[in-house]
Amino acid sequence: MRDSGTRSRDADALSYLIGTVGWPGIASIGALMILASFTEGIGLLMLVPITQIVAEEGS
Repeated sequence: MRDSGTRSRDADALSYLIGTVGWPGIASIGALMILASFTEGIGLLMLVPITQIVAEEGS
């Protein structure tokens, strides 16, 4: 379990990040993280069919 000192440091770090980058920057980073997770998921879903196609061409 986390203690109050850890929460305070996390809040300080978040405040610093928001002050440095600003809300638009935080939103952009969040959107890029979500986009990356979608593209990674699509890539993993396509891995098996692509592997099967390549394996059939090789034999």
